[in-house]
Amino acid sequence: MNESQQYVLGVDGGGSKTVAWLVERSMIPPFPDSQSPDSQGADPLVPLGIGRAAGSNVRTVGMEAATQHLRQAVEAAFADAGIEPRTVAAACFGLAGAEHADAQIPFQDWAEQEQIAYKTIITNDAEPILHAEVEDGYGIALIAGTGSFSLGENAYDRVRNGGWGPLFGDEGSGYAIALDGLRAATRFADGRGPKTKLLAAFLERLELDEVSDLVGAMYRSSMDRRQIAELGEVVFMMAPEDRVAEGILQRAAVELALLVHKVANQLEDTEHELPVLLTGGVLINHPAFQERLVQTLKQTGWQGSRVYPVPNPVAGAVRIAAKNC
Repeated sequence: MNESQQYVLGVDGGGSKTVAWLVERSMIPPFPDSQSPDSQGADPLVPLGIGRAAGSNVRTVGMEAATQHLRQAVEAAFADAGIEPRTVAAACFGLAGAEHADAQIPFQDWAEQEQIAYKTIITNDAEPILHAEVEDGYGIALIAGTGSFSLGENAYDRVRNGGWGPLFGDEGSGYAIALDGLRAATRFADGRGPKTKLLAAFLERLELDEVSDLVGAMYRSSMDRRQIAELGEVVFMMAPEDRVAEGILQRAAVELALLVHKVANQLEDTEHELPVLLTGGVLINHPAFQERLVQTLKQTGWQGSRVYPVPNPVAGAVRIAAKNC
């Protein structure tokens, strides 16, 4: 094995950030027995280098910016490892906005032109989540970050639910939670909704003096979807002491549980207990909300026992790359 063949790359390209991991193939730990009820998921990967860049969702930033950010993340991973950039054995890019072949082909062409790897896999940003904790990649991935959707796969089928975007979807996401909080706050300001501390909390977060200032703050051109989604943190912060905020989070948990149930129903897998893999800032950054979701799943009939948080979906991209060496 020559020196380049020692390494694989995994890249997680989302709407708000891109993360690349450079990993030595021999250092990738095996999976535990995934069917054991006591299984805690895969042992963590230890990357040689980590690179970060801005988002690379082609639907929101365009192809030129997406590939620029991918290149920056890959180069930063090599720099972090103290290794000169080189063609690696295999690379997997899990990219938001690249669900279909027509979106994947331009990235495949770009990666080959850049000579990033001898073998390149381009897939959507949910596929690596399934491979991060389960060897066969069979399970249900639930993503709740800026947006939300679920993806399930078993030996017979792959199905997707949600992911309709911010205009008429993304229920349970940070963006949806933020909007629900802002609606509740302004309804209270108008006298059309129940009293809530969310109004004062949003004004403080946005450094505003008057309720009327919300319009200018929220509709200014520089306020993008990611920044609005970050305001969902206000709802999480106020939930312990505000019934309105608490209700928003409970409705979000119900919506996310529904995404899991519908994927499970579509897969119709009665032979295996499919694990549920959770990722995205809404779930990973809020363990109490993660537990709320698990309880909501159980209360709505979920019989499974294996629920794994996936803080680093890029680890799944590394494992996919290693499988294809």
